[in-house]
Amino acid sequence: MAEPRWVLCDWETKPEIKTMVLSFLDNNPSQHFTRQEPIAGTLEADDLVVHQFQESYTNHVIRVRLKRNPSIGFVIKMAPACIPLPGVHVPLPVERGERECLAYSFFNNIAPGCVPKPLFYDKSRRILCTRELTGCRSLTDELLTGGRNSCMSVSGVRSLGSSLASVHAATHILTLGTDGLAQLRHKFPTLHAMVDMIRLFHFEKPFDAADPDRHCASAVMTSLDDVINDAAVQAAKEEAKRSFAEDCECLIHGDLHVDSVVVSGGDLKMVDAEFVRVGPCAFDMGLLLATLLMIQSRQRHALMHKDASSSVPSTRTNQDTQTAHTADMVPPAAVEFGETASRDNHAVTDRTRRETRAADVLMEEYLTTMTEKLGQDNMFMQALLKKILTFCGVELLAWVIGPPHMDFMDSSPEAQADCLRIGTVLLKNVDKISSVDDFVNLVQQP
Repeated sequence: MAEPRWVLCDWETKPEIKTMVLSFLDNNPSQHFTRQEPIAGTLEADDLVVHQFQESYTNHVIRVRLKRNPSIGFVIKMAPACIPLPGVHVPLPVERGERECLAYSFFNNIAPGCVPKPLFYDKSRRILCTRELTGCRSLTDELLTGGRNSCMSVSGVRSLGSSLASVHAATHILTLGTDGLAQLRHKFPTLHAMVDMIRLFHFEKPFDAADPDRHCASAVMTSLDDVINDAAVQAAKEEAKRSFAEDCECLIHGDLHVDSVVVSGGDLKMVDAEFVRVGPCAFDMGLLLATLLMIQSRQRHALMHKDASSSVPSTRTNQDTQTAHTADMVPPAAVEFGETASRDNHAVTDRTRRETRAADVLMEEYLTTMTEKLGQDNMFMQALLKKILTFCGVELLAWVIGPPHMDFMDSSPEAQADCLRIGTVLLKNVDKISSVDDFVNLVQQP
């Protein structure tokens, strides 16, 4: 299978990557092999095949596999002190790799298997090593290109919602109390540069009319002033920005979008946990939901284009055509989502609803689990939903306008306009939403 994000590299000619490989060898990775993966003797450099990940902007990332057994692999990350972002180089704390290692252990203790298992952290070299989740793909790739080979399941989506809620609930101030939360903040002190970076690029630059780093389509650009100057949008953005920076409710992933979730054997796991801190639980779900909606909008408009250009025999009904095209472009799990949603009295009767079901399932599981584990009632669930959707609406606008960026949106001005519309509608109507069904119905309105 082609892996465009990974490129074979001559690691000895690249200083950072050479340091990462030497750290890997020095830290005796053979101790982490299972009995089913016997390795005789000490590993040497010649035993390794090294690929570099091309799309990480916060770290140097490589994958190390063994020549004698390519199924045995490791992911190794090094945290540079400064990262390039649009228009600026941003200094970041080098201890973020140690933070990620600690977060993986902490998350796994609460929800086993929801994140990769850390193997070692080399503090002197700022290097984190985990076992590779062999055969995994980012949630982005799985949803965009999974097709009939997708292994993603509705149970995997539910598990992700449940795992995230379990971490949030176990570390929530309602569970730990004020003193317990203070201890958690001592264990995970805020890395302020990490928070400031997201605040700047998600809550400030996209809403600054003079910012040069906007990248949305020209057809969308013409409507931006009306959107970002709307009083309701401005108020929601300011509240989301305040909550992101100030609210300390529980331990959060801190940068949970579709590229920080991977699909591995049907399971969905969270990765890239270097932004973990004590913050607002609604931010994790709001950001993940926004990027899910972006993918679903992109797929929906691609499907519409396919319908428009397709030559269909007259003996087939329009519904037949829609079903065939949906099967081609949406992973098989999508059909399962539709069937499961129907069993749960969330009938899926049209294509737009089918495209929303992953978010629907995820949200229902997260909200239900949080409410039950915290011993709260429906009023708590509704209040949490409103906070999530406020973050979701702001993030949709930010990712469409920029600087935050998903490559798959570049070729679809229609999807960009759709997400701009959905984000605006959410922010202007969030007080009218009291259930996931309300949310689904609202975002489907033309």
